[in-house]
Amino acid sequence: MDMSADLLSSLGFWWQRRLAGADCPAGALLLESMDNPGWSLRLDQPPEMGVEGTTFRPFRRSDHDWLEVQITSDHLTLVSGPLNLSEMVYQFLSYVGGKELLALPAPEVPHYYHGFGMPELFDLCIRISKWFISHCDYDWEHGFGFTLAGDWGGWTLSAETRTYEGLTEVDLLVLNRPPETDLIRFWKDGRELKSSCAPADFAEMVARNLEWLEEDWKRYPPE
Repeated sequence: MDMSADLLSSLGFWWQRRLAGADCPAGALLLESMDNPGWSLRLDQPPEMGVEGTTFRPFRRSDHDWLEVQITSDHLTLVSGPLNLSEMVYQFLSYVGGKELLALPAPEVPHYYHGFGMPELFDLCIRISKWFISHCDYDWEHGFGFTLAGDWGGWTLSAETRTYEGLTEVDLLVLNRPPETDLIRFWKDGRELKSSCAPADFAEMVARNLEWLEEDWKRYPPE
């Protein structure tokens, strides 16, 4: 695998290819945090077997470092500890896409506010994990959940925030920073920051939401 490729961007790329397939089965792809805490990744109508005979490698190293897999004719479900989002997505991509998918360059992830002055930029899985773990104590996530759902219409994102306040003009300047796009929508529903986009704009949508959630932009406020 090209280790410079972003795993979550590769996941969005695979979903886009699946939707474009002539024999694409109906169903959805759901990635979400769990209260215990941890992560869950579920695919409806999964392939009968892994590409190139790929199999999963479940493990349990500790109460917070683990991965389990359940496969039925209707669903493929992976669940993991809070530290294992990247490993979970990697094993999923290996199973559904094989070496061919993992060798392809993933769509580039834009970086703006995140990483100012930092020698290394983390990928989206690591950034989501860092945000999630910062709001839990390894026993309970305290309501700060994170969800990505893909279906025929595209992707939706939901992240629970601290307040019920709507998005301000400054918030929208951060979320809609150049290059501006009308293909990604942002809004608040109670405490939840929500977004939606077409399949092709998945990585861009996730990156913009994370930039707002990480709050690095407050050090470099938009004008």
